[in-house]
Amino acid sequence: MWNEPSPEQLDAIPRLYETETIPLENKLIHLHFFIGGCDWYAVEFDGEDTFFGYAILNRDWQNAEWGYFSLSELKAITVAGSKSIAKRTGRQSPPVRFPKFRGFHDESTRHGRPSGKPF
Repeated sequence: MWNEPSPEQLDAIPRLYETETIPLENKLIHLHFFIGGCDWYAVEFDGEDTFFGYAILNRDWQNAEWGYFSLSELKAITVAGSKSIAKRTGRQSPPVRFPKFRGFHDESTRHGRPSGKPF
């Protein structure tokens, strides 16, 4: 994995279920992992391996959804023998709100599937 998250970055992420009462439009994205047309946005972390966040696979906006994903599984993804998942980098900025997507901020999508494309 390129740009693997540091222990400090992982420690700064709220633990699983800590943001349960925060509306989706106010949740903060702490890490963004990506490869090609796939994106995983981390909102919560169990402190070991499991994130809760939003995943868009293969630019498939209609089946993008909130759910759980594993750091170890992201690390294991390879393309043509190379470690290919990267973590979005840049300045050490604070967490950000997720960009507005149709369906993303609908509470009914917490465990369902939002539809639509980004605005």
